[in-house]
Amino acid sequence: MLYDLLYPYQKTIVNDLKNYDSNALFMDVGTGKSITSLALFEQKQVQNKCNKLLIICLCAKVEEWKEDCEKWFPFSDVIVLDKPKMREKFRKGDYDIAIINFEKTWRNNDLLLIGNKTMIIIDESHKIKSSETKVGKFMQLLCECTPYKTILTATPMGNGYIDLYNQLYFLGLESHSLKSFKEKYCNEKLVYIPGMKPFKQIVGYHNTEELDLIVNKYARYYERKLDDELVPEEVMVPIKLDEKYNKIARERVYKDIVLDKIGMKRVALKSLCSGTLIGNALDDENNDLHREYQLNTYKLDWVKSFLEDFNDRVVIFYMYDHQRDQLYDMITNKLKRPCARYCSSYKEKDVFENNDKAVCLVQYKSGSTGVDWLKKSYIGIFYSLPDSYIEFYQAKGRLNRVGQTKKPLYYLLVSKGKYSVDGMNYDALMSKQDFNDEFFEEKMQKIEEEVWQKQWTLRKLLITFLVSHVN
Repeated sequence: MLYDLLYPYQKTIVNDLKNYDSNALFMDVGTGKSITSLALFEQKQVQNKCNKLLIICLCAKVEEWKEDCEKWFPFSDVIVLDKPKMREKFRKGDYDIAIINFEKTWRNNDLLLIGNKTMIIIDESHKIKSSETKVGKFMQLLCECTPYKTILTATPMGNGYIDLYNQLYFLGLESHSLKSFKEKYCNEKLVYIPGMKPFKQIVGYHNTEELDLIVNKYARYYERKLDDELVPEEVMVPIKLDEKYNKIARERVYKDIVLDKIGMKRVALKSLCSGTLIGNALDDENNDLHREYQLNTYKLDWVKSFLEDFNDRVVIFYMYDHQRDQLYDMITNKLKRPCARYCSSYKEKDVFENNDKAVCLVQYKSGSTGVDWLKKSYIGIFYSLPDSYIEFYQAKGRLNRVGQTKKPLYYLLVSKGKYSVDGMNYDALMSKQDFNDEFFEEKMQKIEEEVWQKQWTLRKLLITFLVSHVN
């Protein structure tokens, strides 16, 4: 049995949860959530409660789940719901295990036909935390089809207890509306930001003892225990800020780019922290034209210098396509090193696995979760920090996994300066917050108030000085 192959801590978790119809594995990155959830399905088969399994996961993990299921359940018919032929088999019930990615779920109403002896596993369940997205809304329908459900994530509450709402609703452990949930557990205030519609912001929680009791009963946490020599280390690398940065931040204009919206300004300045200003310009017919102006190569130069001295495998996380292209050109053409790209457009896993000196460029959305093979490297460079704390946490976990034999080392490249968006992004992530438009605007307002206060203080001193000399 699969159960017999588990680590002792995994067996304990299975024994604790096997008699609950719905349960959650809130286990640390790299601790084997997938195999533990399959062992729970095995227990449901032994109890004669379930005879079919539906797995919902990230697109990047579909093949990995398929391989695991075929390995541990060799006599089961495993299908991936990505082609009409497979969807037809699903409709007929001619399968044992079906796998589908999140984005295809809400487009496939056939999923609502599963029987009540089907178990559902949702991998990276923080992806369904919002009840207002298409995926989140569909999960509220799907959860009614069977009582047997297991969710998996290392970050169940990245933004606080509010993230639990839809996950608990899916498990059948929460039945209130989102509005009622907020009234019962959340402290909210109305926030006013110039240029934006007023919105409610959660500033704290109450009555959380009830939620804690539910979670502690139906969920199990497990934090990976590391030897002291394997505890990851983060190094913040200060990078010079572009000379034009402060002027662009104040005036919101550069050549034909106009940064007239908060979100546009935040993204443009964030990209400029890595050397390239991006934004939109208007042509003669008022159509948006995408613009990119590379103003410096400070971060590129640092990476080039690092890779010249370090010849083992390296993973570089990035945000934007132009960053990937600039890095790829530098690594392959100037350094002549093998370079793999992992994003929606490229899946060059073999290049990284088959070359000891390879560099892998990983886009956060595609590779911060569900990728196990990056642990071949122990060096991670965060070329541009992600907006999401969950993506930051998960990205670090790609190198810090079971099987890693070296101390993971993360280099965070941060452009330093008063108006630096990199610095704000870093502050947000270090305080376990997302770096969004609201956080950015609040930081900018504080900086501008400080500048105004200093200018006013200087004016008062000047006036006092002049008055005293006149008298």
